[in-house]
Amino acid sequence: MAGIGFELRKLLQRDTFSGLLQAYGYAGVISSGPWVLSIIGILLLGLLSVGNVKPGIQISEFQVTVTYLIAVSLILSGAIQQGFTRYISDQIYLGNEDKIISTFNAALIFT
Repeated sequence: MAGIGFELRKLLQRDTFSGLLQAYGYAGVISSGPWVLSIIGILLLGLLSVGNVKPGIQISEFQVTVTYLIAVSLILSGAIQQGFTRYISDQIYLGNEDKIISTFNAALIFT
């Protein structure tokens, strides 16, 4: 993730509307890239299985089920990860880097 801020600043230094749109697009792709790739993967699985699965409704059911599982996973793990990120940033600010690994291990178990 290092260097993303520099790239965004470079795009914003153009001081144009297209530079602003490029910066927002770049930030959006970086922040939600894994989620977008998962959805594209589900879409491709659905498109590739159109001729192979006899009742077509099964494709839609699979896609909806996987989409809901991803959404629930993001919602449940998001609260823990947000609290973890906030705690870690506070510990770094206070200079207590030794507490980060144990907290990371605990958060890893719960998410």
